Formats: sequence, C-alpha cells, structure tokens
Amino acid sequence: MFGFFEKKEAHVDEVKAPAFVEWKGWRKFKVMNRKQECVDTTTFTLMPADEQPLPAFRAGQGVALRLEGFEPRAYTLCSTPDEGCYRITIKVLDNDRGALSAQLAPSLHAGDQVRGSAPAGGPRRGDRDPPARMS
Repeated sequence: MFGFFEKKEAHVDEVKAPAFVEWKGWRKFKVMNRKQECVDTTTFTLMPADEQPLPAFRAGQGVALRLEGFEPRAYTLCSTPDEGCYRITIKVLDNDRGALSAQLAPSLHAGDQVRGSAPAGGPRRGDRDPPARMS
C-alpha cells in the first residue's frame, strides 16, 4: 500500500580498521579538537602529525603522552579503531600524581603537538576462554 511492509534486503557496510602501522618510541600527534567536558575534564582528539595511518587497537588500551620535563603518563583511548584518530580524556587531579595532566589539560589547544606512544595494555582474554556472561 504505502511501501511500509515491502521486503527490502539490508546492506551493512563492513567497518574496516585502519591498516596496522607499528612504531616504537614516540610519535608526534597534532591536537585536532579540544572539548571541555566539565571544570576539571577535557577531551582531546589527536591525529598523527605525519598523517600516516594509526594502528588498530583493542578496547581498554591506552597511549602514553610525553612532555619535556615530565614523566610520561598513560591515558585510555576513548575512540574506536575505525575513527582513524585517538581520543583521550584528561581529568586534572588535586594532588601531585597528575602533574602532566595538570600541565596538558589547560595548555593543549587545536594545532598544538604532543608526543605519544603506540597503543598498549588493556584487558586481554585468552583465546580459549569462554565468553564472559553477566548473571
């Protein structure tokens, strides 16, 4: 009648993760976007300064950021591998544990560069483990 019940074949495009590009050490990243989530929390979108593709990563992995004069600090990735960027959220703590975060959060702006590591860490299950179930 109006086409509401017409049988249509669903087509789902496959989401392809970027090609795996491995690197060791530190790589320059450009801040593409900065979003102030609340008073003490800021989200940054980072892209490689060399415009080369990023490696795919698993949920829960993070990257370390490095700034001259500070110990490197790891931040959990909150983007997905198919986005082609790294998105991290930095919360500034009220104590000395967050010295790098306290420096980066207010001073990093779109166009700035920071050094970052390849994704690492995160939860990992054995290939033979049964799927986790919530009860």
